[in-house]
Amino acid sequence: MKGAKILSVHSVPNNRPWRPRERGEGRLGCVIWLLLAAAIIYVGWVVVPVKLAASRFEDVMREEAAFGSNRGNPQIIQELLKAAQEQEIPITKEQIEIVRTRESITISVQYQKTLSFLGLYEYVWKFNPVVERPLSFG
Repeated sequence: MKGAKILSVHSVPNNRPWRPRERGEGRLGCVIWLLLAAAIIYVGWVVVPVKLAASRFEDVMREEAAFGSNRGNPQIIQELLKAAQEQEIPITKEQIEIVRTRESITISVQYQKTLSFLGLYEYVWKFNPVVERPLSFG
């Protein structure tokens, strides 16, 4: 076929090279991704320390339960209050429940922590860790 125009895969009819996007079109998408990444980092910045403190406090609860046969309830409560203060966990002795049987000790605590996100949104995170250990005498 004489005079037929052949189009290559990388060109458009006006002989300009094909480009997936015009210059500047990707800026909005980049800004959106940056804002999303910043929001995720901020939420992590607020949430992770609270979760770590709760985990450390639960470790102290396990330790106190492990030595439950050697310590009385007032001493366990005192140690838990001290650990809570160190971890900035808002509890009172009324929120700590210790139940003993012949075979085991159960320690439970109920508390909540309010997380504020830029002062625009508040989330109340409720915690109820429960630890049960067998009592070992001897």
